[in-house]
Amino acid sequence: MRALATAMISLILIFGLAAQDVFAQSLRDAREEVRRGEWTVAFGNKITEREAYRGEVEPGLSVFNSNRRDIRDWADRMLDRTMNEFDSKFGSRDNFLRQDRSSQRDVRKFFVNTVRDSLQSGRERSDVMTIGRLEVKAGVIKYYSRRSDSKVFVPYLGLRVERDRRHDWRRGYYSDFGLHGYQTQQ
Repeated sequence: MRALATAMISLILIFGLAAQDVFAQSLRDAREEVRRGEWTVAFGNKITEREAYRGEVEPGLSVFNSNRRDIRDWADRMLDRTMNEFDSKFGSRDNFLRQDRSSQRDVRKFFVNTVRDSLQSGRERSDVMTIGRLEVKAGVIKYYSRRSDSKVFVPYLGLRVERDRRHDWRRGYYSDFGLHGYQTQQ
């Protein structure tokens, strides 16, 4: 009888630890999914379902009704973290956002609006914006916590050098003359 009780307790402990591992993997998997495609990403704090309902992205800071300066400071910290990580990967040569204040303002506004819309809807969301040769990705990932059986949200902001050649200079040049295609010499 004692052996049976010991076996039951050990099984409960094993399944409890396994559930925590699944929780960690789901967050890890969600973050890897966001990074897929050579994105350099900075993640914000974990937000519970109740905090998301109130729009709280940090303790005492709501994207719904906080002071605009506080929201801007939070978005600037996220942008700085993303740019620092991007610079450490690629160098600051490709990151013109460091000098261009109006582009920083556009990224900040894009990021805050995307996070606000996602938290208001209670859904995961991701949007991409292109500025020059940089693509900016903002959004919120959502996963389920096994410990509390509730949704957990994590805002993020990512950068990458534009991957495709949609903005090839020849397309704009030739389209000015009414030509839709262009040919390159082999």
